[in-house]
Amino acid sequence: MHIREFSCIDLITFTLAIPIERLICGADIIEKGTLLSTSKATLMTFLANENFPAPSVVHLQRAGFDVLSGSKLFHGSSDEEIIAIAKARDLVILTMDKDYGLLIFKGKIKDPPPIVFFRFPNECPPDLPGRIFEEHMEGGSVTIAGRFTVVEERKALGQRHY
Repeated sequence: MHIREFSCIDLITFTLAIPIERLICGADIIEKGTLLSTSKATLMTFLANENFPAPSVVHLQRAGFDVLSGSKLFHGSSDEEIIAIAKARDLVILTMDKDYGLLIFKGKIKDPPPIVFFRFPNECPPDLPGRIFEEHMEGGSVTIAGRFTVVEERKALGQRHY
């Protein structure tokens, strides 16, 4: 068997025209579409919106989450453009921007991507949203797909299904 290794960012950023027999993504190993082992019980890829704190992005990446930085990859993109990108690439949006909820529920965007909205005060430590999200995700009992999820500083988590 021919083994090729790619980072998760390579897979998201580029369209690959080769068959993948084995993928190593952080500590996750996928062979022929089957999860063999994982550091996190998820294969989700997250897109941190520009307003999501960089220290939280770094914290989640170090904890084994596959998180892309919107400020690096899609700087200056509108909320609507970020939603379209996330839909097209099957990404979960991480944001501190409440406008996403308005766009989804008032704007009636059809089949929106999963969104995790962090309701934190501006003066919170910049890695706190990432730490609290990691705590929620560790147990593997939180379903993100098809939902608008709200994470709060006091560790509360609320969801609304699309």
